[in-house]
Amino acid sequence: MIEVIPKHGQDIRKKGSDISKEQLVLKSGTKISPIELGLLASIGLSSVKVYKRPKVAILSTGDEVRRKTGSMSLRENCSKNNFPILFHLSSA
Repeated sequence: MIEVIPKHGQDIRKKGSDISKEQLVLKSGTKISPIELGLLASIGLSSVKVYKRPKVAILSTGDEVRRKTGSMSLRENCSKNNFPILFHLSSA
């Protein structure tokens, strides 16, 4: 039931009143989801430049690099750097 008669133009926003000209709407590197697609469509964009995340591999080389399994000799080195590097890459 409508109890109050709205005034003429009440709750109507003018075109472009939500985003100003030259305003940044998405930062570089933003992952595009349906929400971002709707935003881009609302400002009249039908295409944008995007980049696929690169696939990265880490290869630890050298016969002294070992996975930590039990005791190791002084000459052997545990491949301890792989885990922090992989973590930082996956969170980028």
